[in-house]
Amino acid sequence: IATKIMCSHVARATFPLLAWKHGCRMSTQSAAIAKLTLPEKGSWMKSSSGNTGMRLRRSPTELQRALTLIELQLAKGQVEEAEECLKSFLRSGFKLDQRAFNSVLLGWAEQGKYYRVRNLYQTLIRSHLTPDVDTYAALLIQCVRGRYWKGIPSIIQKAKDKGLDMKHLPYQCSLSTTQKQLLKQALEHGVAGYTPSPPASTHKIYMHEAVKSLYKETSAGLQLSETEGSSYYLGGLLTKEQLKAKMEKQLEIERQGFLQIPLLASGDTVAGTSETLRHQEFTDLRDKWLESLAQSIKYEASKVKEERRQSQMVVSAGGASNLKQLVDVLEPVELANIVLNKVCEFALPQSDGIHVHFLCLRTGLIIEQRYAMRKKETHGAVDKTIEMYNKYVDYFFDKKLSGRIGSRDFWCQLDQMGPWESSPTVQLPAWPAAIYLHIGGFLLDCLVKSVKFCVPETERSPQHLYYREIPAFVHVYKKEVKNGEAVQVGYIKPHPKVHKWYKTVRGHGASLSLTASLLPSLIPPRPWTGWRDGGYLITPVAITRVERHKDAFQHHALLEKHNSHLLPVLDALNYVSSCPWRINTTMLDVVTQIFKSGGDDSLGIPSSSLPEVPEIPKDETDPCTLRLLKRKHRNAKKECNEKNSLRMDTIYRLSLAHKYCDEILWLPSNMDFRGRAYTVAPHISHLGSDVARCLLEFAHGKPLGAKGLDWLKIQVVNCHGTMKKSTLRERRDYANNMMEEILDSADHALDGRGWWRTADDPLQCLASCKEIVNAIRSGNSVNFISHLPIHQDGSCNGLQHYAALGRDQAGAEQVHVAPTDVPQDVYSGTAKLVEQIRERDAKAGVAIAQRLEGKVNRKVIKQTVMTTVYGVTFVGGREQISRQLKDQNAVDEDDLWPASCYLVKAVFDSLREMFGSARQISVSLQRTCRNKMLLVFLWIYSIQSSPDWCEWQLYDNTRCNIASNVCGHTALSNKTLRQRLWLHS
Repeated sequence: IATKIMCSHVARATFPLLAWKHGCRMSTQSAAIAKLTLPEKGSWMKSSSGNTGMRLRRSPTELQRALTLIELQLAKGQVEEAEECLKSFLRSGFKLDQRAFNSVLLGWAEQGKYYRVRNLYQTLIRSHLTPDVDTYAALLIQCVRGRYWKGIPSIIQKAKDKGLDMKHLPYQCSLSTTQKQLLKQALEHGVAGYTPSPPASTHKIYMHEAVKSLYKETSAGLQLSETEGSSYYLGGLLTKEQLKAKMEKQLEIERQGFLQIPLLASGDTVAGTSETLRHQEFTDLRDKWLESLAQSIKYEASKVKEERRQSQMVVSAGGASNLKQLVDVLEPVELANIVLNKVCEFALPQSDGIHVHFLCLRTGLIIEQRYAMRKKETHGAVDKTIEMYNKYVDYFFDKKLSGRIGSRDFWCQLDQMGPWESSPTVQLPAWPAAIYLHIGGFLLDCLVKSVKFCVPETERSPQHLYYREIPAFVHVYKKEVKNGEAVQVGYIKPHPKVHKWYKTVRGHGASLSLTASLLPSLIPPRPWTGWRDGGYLITPVAITRVERHKDAFQHHALLEKHNSHLLPVLDALNYVSSCPWRINTTMLDVVTQIFKSGGDDSLGIPSSSLPEVPEIPKDETDPCTLRLLKRKHRNAKKECNEKNSLRMDTIYRLSLAHKYCDEILWLPSNMDFRGRAYTVAPHISHLGSDVARCLLEFAHGKPLGAKGLDWLKIQVVNCHGTMKKSTLRERRDYANNMMEEILDSADHALDGRGWWRTADDPLQCLASCKEIVNAIRSGNSVNFISHLPIHQDGSCNGLQHYAALGRDQAGAEQVHVAPTDVPQDVYSGTAKLVEQIRERDAKAGVAIAQRLEGKVNRKVIKQTVMTTVYGVTFVGGREQISRQLKDQNAVDEDDLWPASCYLVKAVFDSLREMFGSARQISVSLQRTCRNKMLLVFLWIYSIQSSPDWCEWQLYDNTRCNIASNVCGHTALSNKTLRQRLWLHS
């Protein structure tokens, strides 16, 4: 099963984790790389007159692979191997850019190897590449190291001939602190009175008219203009000393890479001693696993390196021996800790395990982050970041300063004010998915072999208790249908006895190590200054969340090329991330009590009971009956796994909320490829379910003012959902009439009449009830300090754009683009049209339409209507409606398929009737995109959905980013922040 891309150790192993065909899915580029054969030694760089018979190949994925392997070799001081790796890629027909050559040039330059540098420089020229700033920096460094002082003037002259300014050279090249110091010596020797200075920005930046007025031209480039106030001000919330103490705490978490989180007890309440013992039992076993796994990694890594040494193989571009560069990328203990944490997080809670491909990608991503952290520390970037952040703290306590300059501009000024030899960033190549799969597969192989679990063996002697060791995790294959073809897919699953033991321990005090990038930040996030520079203090995070096994590097290459055009986007993200939050401890206590008492599915808190999975009788022989039983078994198993996943997600969320309940939090944000903002940390986020939203509130409180109490009443009615077509005045009056129920909900949430339980968003409704009661009982609601977010959302934004583009008056009224006397509800309107179609068909004798009488409501069709403009297909819409019908127990299981097929067709027909021009515009956009080859879409790197969906998503998210910039520039308070459209999913 294993292919040539695996090293001989993994190929011979009984655990073929890296079997591309069966266990993992690969992109087209990665699959092509995996098939490459080892090139013949000595075939590199034939003369220009010779015909190599090889077509040059180049893609961002292949380039990143080459850069990664070269970087790993150079990090260990193996410059010879790095150059051989470079030659190997050239022999294999890959077209590399200057970065690959520059990395090796710098390696030889630091050693003062004149002839090596000269030969490689000539190779770069023969490859039809133009030397850049890093190339000339390497040549100058070699002159210093090799004491070749007379060569410096000629190199400087060549750089000037290429249009490079020596004053700006140290700021433009990507070098370590030591390399910049050597460069400084060369420039001081070659240029009289040399003094470096940062270059002025000359990029022409496109900006929307609504944003352009917020910026001003300066000598350092475009900067945000001054404002009267600041939304970043933290005075009254924290002191400088407290913020610096929180910075030290955040730095410790990020340096460690993980944070140990005690899991919330999910079973019956037990005595403290029993819980402590269970927790200690889990901790002791995990420490034992960690020790044995670290030893196994060390032993297997030594075997890989020994086999590599004996075979005398050259480094292959196809990856046949690439594992040697990866096995010692970090210390064995750290590698063991990473893979064990990921397995305990994803595989251990699942009885059926987790996909090998998914687990390898997650493990590889964390290893890359830890490697980047180590490189930052060795290059001095971490120390520079800490020094800058200590000065950055002043920004949050000076209203005039934060109003005069934006956070990104101030951070860049701090960078330029410090010594130019050091930088807070280190430019490292992003690892492609193939690297993740190599290192992840190797570590999982070691884990399956070494991690054991002791079980009692009573058969040997009833009088004496014996134990035997069994593998704690196993590698299995499951049949899955991919693109209509049945394939074997690899899974890592816990042994049934291990999973049973873990469920017991999990319910009584187990703990989990979560990666630092999955946690909220204890300090204001570092401002985004580039597409991969910002977010957490020192943990590397990309500005876009794109999966590496897809065409991620095409997207990253586009971002890097147009980095200067991202300034308004960066400022918008910085403003979104600057909002401080805190845990709503009142709601946390309520949700925790419900969860510990068994959960409640109607409230979005998964119950502890899982559905039974029917067994398939072994004596059943009838093919039709057997097929039906298998389908029921498969559906029940899927439902059981989904409920277990939801319950684990709730455990993680509540455990984190308890961990951070006394902290002020910040949520660093990034974007997807469409430009839609998300929080990097998934578990504590204002973008999520009803449970997730009710647990967060603003850390900055504001007085309600004259109309604040009315908005709280409107909020509680909106969350309840009974007055969706009423005016704001009618909603407020309804809240006044229901005040007795609101008071009962706030005072007796779990033992009262439970009016809040009947709401569409019950937990947010309960939080609003408690805030209203607190404001009324304060005796002065005008001055009552409220922390509760007030949500305001748009009415199906996608259809709003279509209605506006098509000048569709009827459709515009349904989605509030055109004014109406009373609020409209497009979902209820669509439900009425679907019901009319159903009634007509029922009279015509359609059986499924007759059985659906009284079953068609707003909730059944809402998701399908909303995602129509996302490019939802017939199959996707049918699954959405089927899920809603099943949740409401509206039809029998045998009727789910015909009912969902019938309703999704009726929904599509109703939308064509309501929005007559929408379909025509959609078809026109698709035709235009096919003709124009998608050149009009800056952010699209591959067509994964309908082009019209991409277009309106880009338009909508651009509008939201503009709104963010305006809010941040005018220093709008939390009252406005609560109402921002793009804050909510």
